[in-house]
Amino acid sequence: MAGSQINVTDVERKFAQLAVSLRGVALAVLGWLQETIQRSFETESTPEGVKWPQLSPQYAARKGARTGTMFARRIGPGGAPGPAETLNVKNMLYLSGNLFSGFATIQSAGFSMEFTGDVARITASSALSYAAAHQFGYPPRNLPQRSYLPQPATAEREAGRIVDDIIEDEIDRLGLN
Repeated sequence: MAGSQINVTDVERKFAQLAVSLRGVALAVLGWLQETIQRSFETESTPEGVKWPQLSPQYAARKGARTGTMFARRIGPGGAPGPAETLNVKNMLYLSGNLFSGFATIQSAGFSMEFTGDVARITASSALSYAAAHQFGYPPRNLPQRSYLPQPATAEREAGRIVDDIIEDEIDRLGLN
């Protein structure tokens, strides 16, 4: 009779040596998510690589798009107009910078991590009133969809890839392969 044996105790000991923590994996996934969102703003495309629709000619002219010539006045103390500021109008979804800055670092307000037992929940969201209109489009205002957050299938696939890479690296580090 042919067969093979696996010593379960050895397997358990080897798994116990893996220094992969849930928090470390979650931080790696969060880092990927933050970089992906930033890249969407910089390349003016979805995380899946589809270019965003161009601005309408009317809005582009009003925004001063691609010219860098638009100015705004912030409200100063007592409601008086503050000094004029040049706004970044070279990127489509970057006018005041509020939407982008919500995702600028993993410590930004747009990200959260929650741990419940052995489950980590990572969230990227924005409380800005216009964020969803850009992510999903807003037909009443003729605003096309310009997604900057990855689709759930993309996020799940990439999170799985990151987890696999971390475990493989740890197995190689320990010489357990």
